[in-house]
Amino acid sequence: MIPGAAHVGKGVIELDIEANVPDINREMILYCDGGFRSALADDNLQKIGYTNVITMDGGYRG
Repeated sequence: MIPGAAHVGKGVIELDIEANVPDINREMILYCDGGFRSALADDNLQKIGYTNVITMDGGYRG
């Protein structure tokens, strides 16, 4: 895990994000093993209003 990162599972991120990141403009860099799950989470967060979400290309293996 990257230092300072918080683990929020892809299956619950939409439920838990407001408690963890109440500022919808805060920069968030999402990552997972290969980049696919974080890309899906990125898309969902943008759909619910988060404006500064970035996915780490290729995940932490990339």
